[in-house]
Amino acid sequence: MPLLGFITRSRYHAMGVSFLSLSVPAFGMLFSLAIIGLATLLHGVKEGIGVGVGTVLLAFLSLSFISQQWVTFHIPWHLSLIFTVVVACGALRIGISWGNLLAGATALAGIGIAVIHLQIPDSAEHRNQALFRDLPLMELPDLGASQGPKTFDDPNDPDANDANAVMPIDLGSSPLVGIFMATFVILLFVTMCLARYAQAVLMNPGGFGREFRALDLGRRFTIVTLALLSVTFVSSVSSSDPKSGIFQDLFILAASVYIVQGIALAHALVKRYRLQGTWLFLMYTGIFLGPFLLPGLALLIHLALLLAGFSDTWMNYRARLTHRTPGDDEDR
Repeated sequence: MPLLGFITRSRYHAMGVSFLSLSVPAFGMLFSLAIIGLATLLHGVKEGIGVGVGTVLLAFLSLSFISQQWVTFHIPWHLSLIFTVVVACGALRIGISWGNLLAGATALAGIGIAVIHLQIPDSAEHRNQALFRDLPLMELPDLGASQGPKTFDDPNDPDANDANAVMPIDLGSSPLVGIFMATFVILLFVTMCLARYAQAVLMNPGGFGREFRALDLGRRFTIVTLALLSVTFVSSVSSSDPKSGIFQDLFILAASVYIVQGIALAHALVKRYRLQGTWLFLMYTGIFLGPFLLPGLALLIHLALLLAGFSDTWMNYRARLTHRTPGDDEDR
């Protein structure tokens, strides 16, 4: 692909495209991190750090002319994401499997959830207010609102009723810590997938598909997950301690990664039985658009993928299919 050839021409080409990718609506950060991950996969951790630091420097210079408040929020967050992507792609480069990487990222996110609950042992509402209240929230430009980022207002503040402000997310008793950690792990995984796919296009066509279809979290990870969920569930049922809310956060995190394994299994089934790609299109439509169009059907799809991914760690369906059905390694 011409674009990939241009990106990989030098560190400065990768740095420039990574910075320009930040201007892409909604997916800019994802594309930028994927380019940094690609540099890491191709040339090592040192190159990934160089491209990442250069991208942040360019972002800092540009944001300085827009809003100092955005610089304060964006730069530390961007640096932490770059560090995580470089480390993950560096591990992938030396041969660590996708399953072990996903399990490791999930374990670290789980530790993060536990630390947050220990540091803020209060109700979920108080915890959400303490963690997410100061996230920048941009106002709609066509409503005549003032420029610059806005923070979530205290719902008990009588002066916080601004008709021009965007409605903030609910900071009540929702398990936002688990949702945030699960989102972080999934975005890291998607970034690695984009970087690995780009590397496969350049060096090993079809290689990414074979790796993704073989993704397996493993039985040991599943045993530890079940044990932790069981302990936290019993704690939440038998005690009124606010710390018991950790079960919801850990369950959301665990469910998200097993859904990923369920998706990998679905790809393997489509490949093995040479089914039409329409089945995968319908699956992804249900995953991403279903919650907005048909919430009930979307819930069933997510639950089916969760159960399939979880049971696959014990039944190893793909190994059974390999022995029963002939196939090839061509990438779909």
